[in-house]
Amino acid sequence: MPVLAALQSAFADSSSLGVFEAKLLRSILSSAVPQSRVSNGKHLFEHFHQAVDPCANQFEFNLTMLNVYFDTNVYDQIDKGKLSSADLEALRLAFNDGRLIGHLGIPNIEELMGQWKTDRAAVVRKVSLARDLVGFAKVLKPPNVLMEEAIRAYSGGSSPPSPFLPEGQDEVVASHLNRIANGGASLDGTLLGIVGQVGVLKQTALDQWTEGRREVHSALSPYSVEARHPQRTDIGWWLKSEELAYAEGLAKSLGVDDACTSRGLAGLLKIRVVRVYVNSLAAYIFDITIGREAEPRAPKWGDNYDFWHIISASTADVFVTYDTRLVGLLNRLPIEGFSVYPSIPALLDAIVARKY
Repeated sequence: MPVLAALQSAFADSSSLGVFEAKLLRSILSSAVPQSRVSNGKHLFEHFHQAVDPCANQFEFNLTMLNVYFDTNVYDQIDKGKLSSADLEALRLAFNDGRLIGHLGIPNIEELMGQWKTDRAAVVRKVSLARDLVGFAKVLKPPNVLMEEAIRAYSGGSSPPSPFLPEGQDEVVASHLNRIANGGASLDGTLLGIVGQVGVLKQTALDQWTEGRREVHSALSPYSVEARHPQRTDIGWWLKSEELAYAEGLAKSLGVDDACTSRGLAGLLKIRVVRVYVNSLAAYIFDITIGREAEPRAPKWGDNYDFWHIISASTADVFVTYDTRLVGLLNRLPIEGFSVYPSIPALLDAIVARKY
């Protein structure tokens, strides 16, 4: 991986950066790519004991409508009364009249369960709110499946299947969600197990990111790079240096790197889910090791779930999150046709201005 060469070229006139170990990014990729999710814990998806059919129906978005994906914190904000009644009514109307189409992701469902032990009523309210706004009719496949199917389809020269759970499985998930919205007492064991496993995953990922960052800083001090260096802010150079390596790493994790390389890694990067993930991963790695201005930000608990949301959101035109750090991360390396909004009012402003 050309990490050292890229950094040295960028900052040669400000400092000597020392040795940036390639094993760091290999370890980061192995812990960050969605494939790692398969072998870690029992998630809601796994509790339903249904297999995803990779040959499910094809799907095309209706371009006369705006497809939106909400971070879990959107439901939190609404539940806490932080959205005005007028804006909530406008949001409902936009879904009802077809200007917006929304879908629930598996990361949403897992995180919505987070308060089941401490505040079951809040979980019931938020799941009911999700049912009211985006519905349970079409739930997105788990992020690792979305990524894997897209990469395997590219390697084989075929179109990726539908992003939604296949018929039959979607009914099982909807049934469970409706039971939760109605109180879900009979699901106590399952839901508490999910909450525990999500917590373990978030902590494990935080430990991995923190250790990887420490390894980098043992060889490369972020303070050795001039504060507010222009290439701290504009990291397009970093993306160009790393994107092919990241794409290859994703393909290699699935054993299809030869096929993807033969077809062209540049083509793999044109696949929306891959492009969104690679851009966000490149920005994240840069920001926790070098930093936007004077120093890097520290990894935080839940960063790995941000990536699961990012992958799920790649199926939409718009991603709404109240996490300002996540908004900033995604805007570091923006993607044409994929918009990020920091609030529901910002989304509403956009759809009022949108012409159909």
